[in-house]
Amino acid sequence: MKWVNYLFVAGLMSLQFVAIGTSDGKPGSPRAGSSVHKGKSATQIIKGFMNPKTDTVKLTMALQPSEHDLRAVFKSPADAKKAAAYYRKMYGTIRGRGIGPKPGQTEVVIFKATSKDLQMQRGASKHFPGGYKRIAAKLRKGLTLYRWKYLERGKKYGMSFDGLLKVKGKWIFIPKPFRALR
Repeated sequence: MKWVNYLFVAGLMSLQFVAIGTSDGKPGSPRAGSSVHKGKSATQIIKGFMNPKTDTVKLTMALQPSEHDLRAVFKSPADAKKAAAYYRKMYGTIRGRGIGPKPGQTEVVIFKATSKDLQMQRGASKHFPGGYKRIAAKLRKGLTLYRWKYLERGKKYGMSFDGLLKVKGKWIFIPKPFRALR
């Protein structure tokens, strides 16, 4: 599989996300299973967090995985259960700011790697945190994970995020899954 490295300039985009339904039926409060990101590509989701009008907490919370989702990520039911507890706690602490760039970060660089690529340590896997190497064999085959950085123009470093993936038609965000499996 070829590795793809995208550079997008925020000024060239005009994405807005609208919640079209939630799992609890209350407008404006998406939870795991929400349709906020339905039909979107990884690039659209990542770039969508750059819109200054975006409620980043709402969009982040819509990416919360369930234990069922994590069973589609990890080979072991025990690992899925352990990760579910970790991410429930993590998502329970999100307040005030979700995924997104800092002021002045108007560019994004996106990397993607399959679970096989992470196991083989090839291509864009070098852009993922080193802990992925430790857990790559625990991931199911056929997954594609995304890592990205929001940057100021001309800078190499910025706000980095990893762990966006689609399982069973649903986008989830499981940052640094190697920490969940400690």
